[in-house]
Formats: sequence, structure tokens, C-alpha cells
Amino acid sequence: MIDLCDLEYRHQETQPPLFSHLNLSVPAGEKLAIQGASGVGKTTLIYLLAGLLPISGGSAEIDGFKLHDQRERDITAFRNRRLGVIFQEYNLLSQLTVEENLKIRLAIAGTKRSEVELRETLDRVGMADYLSRPVNSLSGGQQQRIALVRALITDPDVILADEPTGNLDDKSAAYIVDVLMKDTPQTVLIASHDARLLVKADRRLEFLSLCGHHETTVN
Repeated sequence: MIDLCDLEYRHQETQPPLFSHLNLSVPAGEKLAIQGASGVGKTTLIYLLAGLLPISGGSAEIDGFKLHDQRERDITAFRNRRLGVIFQEYNLLSQLTVEENLKIRLAIAGTKRSEVELRETLDRVGMADYLSRPVNSLSGGQQQRIALVRALITDPDVILADEPTGNLDDKSAAYIVDVLMKDTPQTVLIASHDARLLVKADRRLEFLSLCGHHETTVN
């Protein structure tokens, strides 16, 4: 499902790479967590796979779609239809309601969901009664749960998540961990240092191991 070969990223062509020779294969349906110290490139990897940063070298494919060899508009279309992305910052439109935020995501993907379907998806994270609530009235943990629903609502093939539980209380984190690691059929790739999430992954890798160092596998 996800195949990376000698992937490289540089902030600028004249600077040394943030990372290089990164290799990874993630089969369909696997829940993979990538851990590592701040600044090594975990978030950058999520952004590269989401097509939000340009690849400097090597190759990156998601279900046969070659991110390294596509026009920007085609990458955007692929992301909108096939990927669900959860950012560390919620990136919700705070003046709008939960429903409006979800409907904007659906419109971008060219998909529709009934109000019943929206409530059912919200119910997976314990927020079925929040559909009409303004986002700016929600706590940080609640907003991150909405951000998770936004990533799920279009039934993507792959979910990419950057520290989705990093600043959350145990209750909010538990909703996200359970949904991402147990209740979704999608391939899930998460950058995280949160032990609550890492222990639930099918496999856990140190970021530097992807560049040729030792890897740790969790069964």
C-alpha cells in the first residue's frame, strides 16, 4: 500500500537533507507507528506522504500512485479522495459548526453523507450530539476528535496522523487510539511518541531505522 525507496527531503536544494535513504513498506490494513526524537523528520514524512511538501529525491508510492512523479493538481486530487490526514494542530474552521467543517471536507472530496451518517461517525468518538456546536466552543480534546472524524468521513484508503494524541487527556486520547488502531480497516501511519498509542500499533519503528538503522517491531 505504501512503498518508499531512498526517500529524501531537503528544505532547500543548497542545504543538507533533513533525511535521506529512507525505505519503508506498509501493507494494506497495517497500523504502523513511527517514533523518534523531535526534529528528526517524523512530521515532515507525514507531510511528504500527504503531498503537502515536495519530495527531494527517491520515490514514494501509495497504492501505485507515484507521489514523486505527479503534477501538483493530481496530488491534490489524490489526497482529497484517497487520504485522511490528521494534523497535530486541529486545522478546523473555528467559527463554523462541526457539521459545516465536515461538510466542507466532504465537498472537497466530492462525496456526500446524510445527517444520520455524520452522527454515526461522530458517535465513534463519543460526540454524536455535537453536530451543531461551533468548533470554538469545544475543548482541545474534543476538537482533535472532530479532526479524526474529518479524516474518516470520506472513507479514505490511508490515514496519516501527526502526533494525534500528543496534547490530549487520557479520555480523549483513548477515543482516538481505539478508533485508529482497532476500529478502522484503513492503512494507518502515525508519527507519535505517545506510549498510549505506540503499544497498540501492529508495528513500531524508530524513524532513524527507516534510514538504515536498527528497527524495533511490536507484535
